[in-house]
Parts: sequence; structure tokens; C-alpha cells
Amino acid sequence: MLFDTASSLESNRKRFRPLLRKRGIDFTLLGIGKNGHIAFNEPGAKNSGIHVAKLSKSTRNANMRSIKGRKPSKAMTLGMSDIMKSRKIVLAASGKGKARAIKQALQGKAGVPASALMNHRNTEFALDKQAAKLL
Repeated sequence: MLFDTASSLESNRKRFRPLLRKRGIDFTLLGIGKNGHIAFNEPGAKNSGIHVAKLSKSTRNANMRSIKGRKPSKAMTLGMSDIMKSRKIVLAASGKGKARAIKQALQGKAGVPASALMNHRNTEFALDKQAAKLL
């Protein structure tokens, strides 16, 4: 995922789209947000391919440390259709703060983007005890 200016995000999106079409994705490693988002595909967002995503306030706050105190409002990311075309997916989660999102994803709860992974042919969830505590 890239955090940058709106114009460079769009430029990068246009550059990566043909590469994805041509080569596909062998392996996708995902994390999960507390709201069940994966790869910045927020709940309720309608996007398919690689796109510039508008980030929710909770996602912006959660990612603030990793981007040197900046709170970007947008990020370039894979869309759900790109993710679902991956040959192999691993979703990794740790900590009790992710337990609710993991439970909802594994239950296939509507509106939780990570729940789509239950329909993928080759997905694994790698969870620590805290993330798996509600299962």
C-alpha cells in the first residue's frame, strides 16, 4: 500500500493495473483491521480492482505510527477482486483487539470485507491466542 499525494496515488494505480492483469498475484499476506477491513478495503466500500481508497477515521488512527505521524485520508491498495484472484492468501492477526473482527470474518458476516476470504479456495488464517480467543 502506498500513502502519498492524490495525483501520485492515481499515477501509481494506473501503472500497477496492467502488471496485475498480466502477471496476477501468487501470494497475498494480509492483516485485518479492527473493523474487518483488509488491504484498506473498508466495510461498505464498493471497489473491485486496484484503487485509491478513502480511509476511515479508525484506520487512519491505527496506521498513524507506521507513517511517521501523518494521517493520510487515502491510500492505493488492491481491491477485493484482485485479492480474491491471488493463488494463495494468508491473513495474519495478533492481539485481543482483532478477535472480534476475526470472529466476524470466519462467520462470513456480511459487511466485513475479510469475510470474503471464506469463499477463497486457498486461504489460511494465522492467529495468536488473543486474536483467536472468541472462536
